[in-house]
Amino acid sequence: MISKIARTLFIFGMSLVCTIGASARDIPGPHGIYVLGQKNSGSHYENALNTSGVDFVIGSSYLASWAALHPAPGVFDFSAVITQLHAVEANGDKLTLEILLFDPPQHVIDAADETVTVVKGIGTFIAPAPWDASAQASYVQMLDELANTPVLWTAPDGRELTVRLADHPSLETVTATIVGISSIRDPKGEFTGSPTYTREKFLDAVDVSVRASRERFPTKFGFLLFAPMNDAQGKATADDTSDDLDEVLFQQLMSDYNNPGQLHLGFFGDNLADARPNPDLLGAILLRARDRTYTLFQALTAWSKPADSIIEPGIIDSGTPLTGIDFALTEYGATYFEIYFADVTTASLHEDLRAKADELATLAAPDLVAAVLPQARAVQTGQTASVFATIINVTGHDLANCAPALPASLAGLADFSFQTVDAANQLVGTANTAIGVLAGKAQGYVIGVTPLSPFAPQHILLDFICDNAKIAAANVGVNTLLLGAKSTPGADMLAIAATPSNPGVAEIDADGAGAGFFTIAAANIGAAEDIVFTADTGLANAPVIMNVCQTDPATSVCLAPPAAEVQTHAQASEVLTFGVFISGQGFAIPFDPGQVRAHARFSDSAGQQIGSTSVALQSITSTP
Repeated sequence: MISKIARTLFIFGMSLVCTIGASARDIPGPHGIYVLGQKNSGSHYENALNTSGVDFVIGSSYLASWAALHPAPGVFDFSAVITQLHAVEANGDKLTLEILLFDPPQHVIDAADETVTVVKGIGTFIAPAPWDASAQASYVQMLDELANTPVLWTAPDGRELTVRLADHPSLETVTATIVGISSIRDPKGEFTGSPTYTREKFLDAVDVSVRASRERFPTKFGFLLFAPMNDAQGKATADDTSDDLDEVLFQQLMSDYNNPGQLHLGFFGDNLADARPNPDLLGAILLRARDRTYTLFQALTAWSKPADSIIEPGIIDSGTPLTGIDFALTEYGATYFEIYFADVTTASLHEDLRAKADELATLAAPDLVAAVLPQARAVQTGQTASVFATIINVTGHDLANCAPALPASLAGLADFSFQTVDAANQLVGTANTAIGVLAGKAQGYVIGVTPLSPFAPQHILLDFICDNAKIAAANVGVNTLLLGAKSTPGADMLAIAATPSNPGVAEIDADGAGAGFFTIAAANIGAAEDIVFTADTGLANAPVIMNVCQTDPATSVCLAPPAAEVQTHAQASEVLTFGVFISGQGFAIPFDPGQVRAHARFSDSAGQQIGSTSVALQSITSTP
């Protein structure tokens, strides 16, 4: 179990982490009823706001064409996006930004070496091939400019602050679309039939486009329209579906996203009807994704005013979007829906849509939030890595049989044990026995993970399970454990952070131009080893620069000027202290403690992480 010096650190630290964990944002996916926007126009949302009884709408989707956003080389126009963002902010709503890449700027087409002719219901387009390097570079440049565009945000205390567009709290969701084709869908074989198409190039192109969006909007929900898609390449046999293009793409995306420590990505369907998409046909991939990520749906047409040109007889006979919403909720577990303005403004639907919106909000809310400390352990095979964990029951009712569990990713790689602890982290109760947790109350555990064989450090989301309760969602640096196992002894740095004022939160000036800091105390409960200390904001990629120094434990004075890293030696049982200095880059940082955090990390000489801790990061002086 954990040593006395470490226990002292953790009793202090767990109170900080639990506070942040309780505020942490749930990551299963976006939720609610949105009004579907028009291309390059937000008028549907604004018109809906002027219509009585549409309080069930919590946001708008805004469809922006690539051509409108990037009209000429080096010229960008995001004014319409910003206008729509401020419109939803003023009403306390959210924005989904959908960038349409099948309608590229003419200068991108002119510069492309490879193009494809695309025929859609709204016209014929010349699109760059998804694998065209020039078009990819232009798209990445546009995303860079969009994400870093300064926009005004009204903070909870009423001040107007400048934030990056990518950090604006009213921006909820951003498409992760693919150059030229936009989505995983090619029903006419226009792209897979291109003379220059190869599966390898297309798989790489999907990776480039999706990653470009997710890395620039890492704290927002991201999604990709995914429909069945295949080619004539790569198949071992005609009836073997394991190597179908869409299956290979699905496996690639599920490997690259949605695992602890990775960016998240959801999927999207734009053909919601009474009983569509069919889970056995167009919805097959979306159904498989149900337990691994979130799924968003857009109505095929308005139930109250269908478009004759795209409607088959009988698919919206119910006359209400509630039928489609209930179908997608039951079949796919979806909680996010875009419906047309005609349905939003049909008064006879309002009562049912309002009740459904309330249900979606309830379903999206977590039952449990959790915190783990320390956030990283590095042990020798056969030794037990012990951590403290706390779960909080945020439902309005008592929960039974609550306990942590080893995730499937470690099955066969490690033994697992747990026992309840009291508020002072002292053992109580019976080992490996679940316990009930009252509504609004917390329960602590000490958890032991004993690796059976060596493995590289990996982020582990410990499963916290109660009867009839949703598992706590993953927030790296809050309720995940970075665990590694070596065959030989090495350092194991147990770290805790302290902030000057707001516990667990590092702050810089409201204008984003100032500096902040926090301190680290780390006990090496492993073997003596050379170590490297660094700090960063992880996947959030917040607009700050971070430098570190080792400090004198008695005076807290830096032993050398702050730099990007500190290389030092940690003796067994030695406690080292460090400072982390944060410099703003002119942007405010809204308070989002589940995702925007400053991480302090310890690594060995081989670069493997052997310890970490984190604090929330914000650049306003008062916590919302």
